[in-house]
Amino acid sequence: MRHVFFGRAFEQFKEAINDEDFEDLLKDAEADPKGVAAQDLLKKVLPCRQVPWGNVERNAEVTKLMAEHR
Repeated sequence: MRHVFFGRAFEQFKEAINDEDFEDLLKDAEADPKGVAAQDLLKKVLPCRQVPWGNVERNAEVTKLMAEHR
């Protein structure tokens, strides 16, 4: 089941980077790293919150473990 999710995530990534406006989005994000274009770019290429046991989930678990240890 997990491989189906990653397959779809990769398909979405390919669609995002093959979009004809992707290069313009990159240039706009580079010009203003904290702007709307940069935020849109990150949403397209780094959907890390959707990845099971991705960086966000693992970091949250480490934080919980550290809090429990105190």
